[in-house]
Amino acid sequence: MDNIKSFSPDVVRGLIPKTSLIPKIDPWKGIAPQKGSGIHWSVYDLLGNINKIKMSWMNLKISMLEGQESEEDYSMYLQFPNADIKALVNTIVSPGDTNDEKAYKILMWVQENIEYKSDIENYKTSEYWALPILTARMGSGDCEDGAFLIHSLMLNAGIQYEKVRTYGGLVFAGVGATTGGHGWTAYQREVDDKWVSLDWCYYANKDPIAERTPMKYELQYILDWFYVNAKKTIETPFVNKVRNPAMAYDLQPVKNFIKGQMINIEA
Repeated sequence: MDNIKSFSPDVVRGLIPKTSLIPKIDPWKGIAPQKGSGIHWSVYDLLGNINKIKMSWMNLKISMLEGQESEEDYSMYLQFPNADIKALVNTIVSPGDTNDEKAYKILMWVQENIEYKSDIENYKTSEYWALPILTARMGSGDCEDGAFLIHSLMLNAGIQYEKVRTYGGLVFAGVGATTGGHGWTAYQREVDDKWVSLDWCYYANKDPIAERTPMKYELQYILDWFYVNAKKTIETPFVNKVRNPAMAYDLQPVKNFIKGQMINIEA
């Protein structure tokens, strides 16, 4: 099962046959067993079930590569729509700004106005996920606090929810240092539809959006455990969306293909 991590869903799709795996059995065309052949009809009756098992397993593997919707919905930490966040972001961006300009201004504002502080310092507990408006009022927070604030500001600025994700994952902590958990926001920029990191604390930089290295090439981000958008949380145990974040897989063509092979995938 672990080996599945190395496969892209596109590779799996390429393995799916373009024609029917099992020909329709028609005794008048010589496909079915003939009298005296020694092949029992029950063998042919099993072929449909065997095909169903194979295609169901293929669909399962693609689903694992795509990621599974989590029972823990971290999108609750995104405040959108929110009147207070909307009022704040209106002081940061201008109505005529492009999405890339909005994203950059929001990132710079968070970098310059939110101080990194641990949860112990802020809330006297080892782990506390603050709502964005609280982080803004406190003027401080740890990695995921600032990431959720950036994400919420972008949503309330009018950037489409599909273009923004907040990741929870593993990063290199620096040269010669150990790795560590981290939360950061990523954005699918307009200029080329590449996903770029908008990291306000761990690997913060002031590069313009158009000049930022695509996230899949930023090797300091090792892997992700999940990502969040405004509608759901996706767990990614069998796929690394950091390395391949731009893929938006549509499984419906695969499901249609399976249904076209006279297989009831709902059963």
